[in-house]
Amino acid sequence: MTKPIQEFITGVEKWTSTQTATFETCKQALIMNIVLVPFKKEDRYSLTTDASKIGVGAVLEEVN
Repeated sequence: MTKPIQEFITGVEKWTSTQTATFETCKQALIMNIVLVPFKKEDRYSLTTDASKIGVGAVLEEVN
């Protein structure tokens, strides 16, 4: 799903309308109900973070 963006990041391809379309598709996938669920205070969660000189990221996971 993200191959065009990976190719841009690794320098194989330049940013084109293909990468833009892929980015938009990824954004839509992340906001679908299949991915997002209501937050429940009573559940346990794990927060993982990472950072570099050019970016920062975080993942919030439900612990079963």
